[in-house]
Amino acid sequence: MEALSDAMRLELRQWRILVSLVDPGATDTAIFGKTLAELDALKGRLGERGYDLYGAQIEAIRKTVVKTAADADPPLEVAKAVAHALTSDKPKTRYLAGHGAKAAATLARTLNDHVKDAAVAKEVGLPEPE
Repeated sequence: MEALSDAMRLELRQWRILVSLVDPGATDTAIFGKTLAELDALKGRLGERGYDLYGAQIEAIRKTVVKTAADADPPLEVAKAVAHALTSDKPKTRYLAGHGAKAAATLARTLNDHVKDAAVAKEVGLPEPE
């Protein structure tokens, strides 16, 4: 979405059409419940062998989803950013809205992919490579 927003902003610039990206942090929506339900359903779909291979990752993701859901901001925080982008005479090109959005954006722009992957894997508690 970020790349698409950047491209649209440049393409539409000649007509003075402004493009803003709203980049939300953890937001209290139904996605957390849906994700937990899907994680629960995976065990049956993967079978014993699949769960042996992916069980540790699934449990690590489950813990992260539960923790993130507990820290999530109400949707109003994202709605405020959207409202500002739509009504401002000079909207920002990017809005970082909600819990964790600023930190995630900073890390995404400053770390290379390998370091970022390692940091996320450690934070989530994913198994170490064999």
